[in-house]
Amino acid sequence: MLRKFGVVGAATWVVCSAPLVSQHLSYGIVAGTALTNDFQSSYFECCPGSGFSQLQAPAGKSAFVGGPKLEWDFSRHFSLEANALYRELHYDNLDPAGPRDAVVSWEFPILAKYRLSYYRIGSVSVRPFVEAGPTFRATGNLNQSNPSHRGVTAGAGFEFPVRKVLIAPALRYTRWAADANYLALSRPDQLELVVGFSTAAKMPSGLRAGRRLSFGAVMGVNLLGDYSSSTSTFLSGIIIAPATPSTVLETDVRGSGGHSFMIGPELEVHLTKSASIELGAIFRPIRERVSVSYGPSLVALMSSTGVSSTTTWQFPVLAKYLSPGNLPTIGELRPFVEAGLTYRSGPSVLEAAGFAVVGLPRFGFTAGAGVSRRLGPLKLAPGVRYTRWQTNDSGLKPDEANLLLGVTF
Repeated sequence: MLRKFGVVGAATWVVCSAPLVSQHLSYGIVAGTALTNDFQSSYFECCPGSGFSQLQAPAGKSAFVGGPKLEWDFSRHFSLEANALYRELHYDNLDPAGPRDAVVSWEFPILAKYRLSYYRIGSVSVRPFVEAGPTFRATGNLNQSNPSHRGVTAGAGFEFPVRKVLIAPALRYTRWAADANYLALSRPDQLELVVGFSTAAKMPSGLRAGRRLSFGAVMGVNLLGDYSSSTSTFLSGIIIAPATPSTVLETDVRGSGGHSFMIGPELEVHLTKSASIELGAIFRPIRERVSVSYGPSLVALMSSTGVSSTTTWQFPVLAKYLSPGNLPTIGELRPFVEAGLTYRSGPSVLEAAGFAVVGLPRFGFTAGAGVSRRLGPLKLAPGVRYTRWQTNDSGLKPDEANLLLGVTF
């Protein structure tokens, strides 16, 4: 794990240490289509004695991929691109007469891009590029599937200007992590043909190039418990005694396992003096307390209690607004508000009620507020963040509130 973060940190340093004078932001859209099937062909043993020994679920293919894009140029050759791409994953129903099933997904590639020099092809200036980075995926309407939520993307293409618009067709390959064991398994190898359309966003003259990026760390603690309280009782066994057989019942009492410390790096991209985009990668364990007891009848009451911890990483992408200097402030404190989406990475499945397994809720909406103060080269920003997560049967609370302190320079 440390080795992976070392590689990411080194790549970030190389990109961000490029001359900042030429930095600028561009925005636009990406549209395209999938070139590979969305799901693997699956076989199921079915209906003994009915004449059908196996049924096949042929894979379907997405018709459209598209969404907004944001790109930050660090130099003539290096840039960082982020997309939010809507895509439906299709597979044919096991019933030949049934409808095609669709899984709704959003893909979030974050790609480092390297551009080569311009080449002239007739009257057009063409610039090849290569790109690579992680991709995260949120899914809904699962239909007996659970596509994995993270992968690695690499691609190549070229770009050329048409008036004030930059057009960039590219071929992208994504290798997704393996799915959990569900009936329909998504294809791990994904190939897409996409075209980007973007235009440059003007930076305000009052924002110096060297201050457009802030680096630092964020740390804090959760204010609410991670799990809802629940009690479940089920038959654990039967004891055959000389007199009367006795049943053994197991009772599980589940709840939150206490507060967790959270910490991680933070990057802030300043768009204006008051508006910015904040990105983070926060280590956040989730803790559960489980008490198990056995009884009653001929068996003496036995019980045990333990706390389990599951490692997760949260990746918030937040739009932030800091009050301008000409507004009333408290001393040297400047209030701010922020809002956006948070992706959560962790295990593919969680244990629920002692035996069932469910997926970890991946995406949530985040909003927060706090105050900011500069102390020499450092900027301190204590605040409170609230995240509303997707809901499922995992027992995790959908509401999360954290007390955080950001330190950037």
